[in-house]
Amino acid sequence: MFRSKIGRTKLILIILAAAVVLITGSTLVYLNGIGAVDSKNEETVTVEIPSGSGASAIIDILDENGL
Repeated sequence: MFRSKIGRTKLILIILAAAVVLITGSTLVYLNGIGAVDSKNEETVTVEIPSGSGASAIIDILDENGL
């Protein structure tokens, strides 16, 4: 019985550690993704996205404008 409690405790600690790593990593990726392309550049770029454009067309337009 004592061994199973130790094993269960280790499993819970491993799961909690994995959850912390996953949440921290996801938060960092999210915060990096919503940031500016170049935070030091204050130039405003206006891009026109035609109505009905799909995701790949929007990506192409943004890429053409250096975003």
